This record gives sequence, C-alpha cells and structure tokens, in this order.
Amino acid sequence: RLVPVNPDIPALDEQNVRRMLGMVMSERQKRVFEETCEMDLAFEVVGKCRIRANLYMQRGGWAIVMRTIPLRIKTVE
Repeated sequence: RLVPVNPDIPALDEQNVRRMLGMVMSERQKRVFEETCEMDLAFEVVGKCRIRANLYMQRGGWAIVMRTIPLRIKTVE
C-alpha cells in the first residue's frame, strides 16, 4: 500500500540525496550512474528493512524513489 509523505517532513534536496547515496553506493555504481543517469539499487537498513531504490537525473539534479521491503515477507495465508 502507498503511504502519503508526511507534509511536516520536507522533501530531500539534491545535496541530501547525494550524501545518503554516497554511503551505500560503490565507486563502480557511482561511475555507472554518472555515465547513464540512472541506477537501480537495493540495500539493507540492518535489522530494520531492505530498501529498493531508483536513482535518476531530473531537471539536471539527482532524484530518487525508494520503497521499503520488510525483512520478513508475510505468507499468503
């Protein structure tokens, strides 16, 4: 289910997107992104959840869409 962004929390600006992604991207991933202007990533927030992310260029700056994946996937039952 989609959850609306809390209007009290400001959107991430490009500087914060770069800072966050700098912590999880390898040098190779950074190079590929600079060449292609897009990147799909997956990483884990240890003990909390996994994150699937799509990084892309928008209006000349970095942008990102992320979604959380629970560590434990519920069964159909």
